Amino acid sequence: MMWWILSGIFLISMMIYIGIYNSKKTSSSEFVAGISAIMLVVALMVAIFGSMTNFKFVAVFKQNKNYIENVVVDNENAIENAALSSKKIELNSKLFSAKYNKETFGLFSTYPDEVLELEPIE
Repeated sequence: MMWWILSGIFLISMMIYIGIYNSKKTSSSEFVAGISAIMLVVALMVAIFGSMTNFKFVAVFKQNKNYIENVVVDNENAIENAALSSKKIELNSKLFSAKYNKETFGLFSTYPDEVLELEPIE
């Protein structure tokens, strides 16, 4: 959802800038500089929001892992066990994706180093 909002902001700002450019008839170097500035602002917004989401992932994963590991031991309900197993698979998949992202892209990844220390849910 966040990416669609940022893309929409980018497209609207581009249309406004192009409209201003056409009304002023400024030089093409100013046009390129303006587009570059808009793209830089959008890139910074994406990096900030992406990193906040990824830092939140670690806390949510730890919380869900504690819940699942404690409930599975005490639970005898087959339906709830199936739901927990499904959630476990989903969280492990996200964890492996985050670890791959961090190992592959290193410093360019927005995931914290703490992701590499997390263990999958068993």
